[in-house]
Amino acid sequence: MEGTVDLVIKNGRICIGAELINGGIAIKSGKIVAIASGEHLPTSDNVIDANGMPVIPGLIDAHVHTRDPGYTWKEDFETATRCAAFGGVTTIVDMPNVKPAPSSVETFIGKREICERKAVVDFNHWASPLKPEEIPGIVNEGTVGFKIFMKKAAAYPYDTGASTDDLGLIYRALCVIAKYDVPCIIHPYNEAVYKVKLEDFKQSGNISLKAYCKMIYSPEIQVSIVPTLIYMAKKAKARIGILHSDTEELFKLLKAARDENQIVYQELNPYSLWPIQKTSIAYDHLSTLPSGLADVLDEEANKFVEQAWKILLSDDFLNFGYIASDHAPHLKEEFIGVAPEEAHLGWGDLLSFYPLIFFNAVNEGKLSIQRVVKLCSENPAKLLGLYPKKGTIQVGSDADLIIIDMKKEYTISAETSNSKCGWSIWDGIKVKGAPHYVILRGEVIAENGQIIGCPGFGKFVRPIAKPHPHFLSIN
Repeated sequence: MEGTVDLVIKNGRICIGAELINGGIAIKSGKIVAIASGEHLPTSDNVIDANGMPVIPGLIDAHVHTRDPGYTWKEDFETATRCAAFGGVTTIVDMPNVKPAPSSVETFIGKREICERKAVVDFNHWASPLKPEEIPGIVNEGTVGFKIFMKKAAAYPYDTGASTDDLGLIYRALCVIAKYDVPCIIHPYNEAVYKVKLEDFKQSGNISLKAYCKMIYSPEIQVSIVPTLIYMAKKAKARIGILHSDTEELFKLLKAARDENQIVYQELNPYSLWPIQKTSIAYDHLSTLPSGLADVLDEEANKFVEQAWKILLSDDFLNFGYIASDHAPHLKEEFIGVAPEEAHLGWGDLLSFYPLIFFNAVNEGKLSIQRVVKLCSENPAKLLGLYPKKGTIQVGSDADLIIIDMKKEYTISAETSNSKCGWSIWDGIKVKGAPHYVILRGEVIAENGQIIGCPGFGKFVRPIAKPHPHFLSIN
């Protein structure tokens, strides 16, 4: 007798909300059709025995630089989505600092068509709102929202049509975006202060890349502009998200706004929680970054790592925050041996490996698997308007799933990366816990680290709802 569904996963520990429930999942036509104990599951010709391993929703990464189109020697949409599949990320949203920037209906559609041919996982694109008259048409084409870079003078990736330091243009864009009730995420940067500090840097006795990075991550540049952005968003009645929010000073600003009932989302990146490794090629060049990308033995670095962990474990962040990789691949020769202000700064392949680092943290008792799911899957889905299609294990949801072997030991290395950049700040880290199966819409796309999914299987996913104002308000 033929099976009644396409795939059954049995004997799993299924993460549903705050619970891990023993049972199985039945999948038909890419959707979850049943969650039940073994004897109550439908029959299938295809059965995966999870053998007691956790089964969680596929992760959703809302901050990926795929470099496609325009900079595909660094990365392209196929290689980036292969990285995603490796780690268990089944949906990505990539950034608009490409050429041409998706700042018009025409360029947005053009980018989408390029990526549809290459995608291994599901996807959407943040669009650039710097042509405000194009915003309505881009929303109609299905974007999850808009992204503003406030850097202008630094080297790539800020030399495209996605960057501005014009506060008037930003305010105009926020006013238009607010009419369509989609989020606008912002990379905060005080360009005027940067220019002053850059001159001081050039005249100092230390013009190393280390010193430059310490300068550009200073609160005068990163934090000082944020109150202005919060105020403009309040007046425009726009939903905004502040990126790279990894310090206590910045967290307090955002929490104060939220305490006044303003919607201000907050992104935290995993490189703020785990420092650069001495075994990485970037260590000698970037080991004094004050935002967590530093020698684990460095007292100043530890202070900022502790702040990032405090944010991660807070109730307020659980309500309004999410984790995203900021996968920003550059070739090593683009930042080694060049003038600091000309360096293409990024942290290598993060997309492949940040899920494994979180699973390892679960094994170490630093946080629960339920919090990982909340911050890396459910909350991003709610921000992007994809919930409950994505980001949860429910009947009717897409069957995007990870079956995690929590006993698997793995050493992060460039040799197992699918990224073109060929390195990661985490090279050399030993972790315990890795995906055994990665499933997208009911199809296995990765098994035990081997990518099975093909380019073109990943689909452009439109929002199905408005972003939730409070991530705990909808269950």
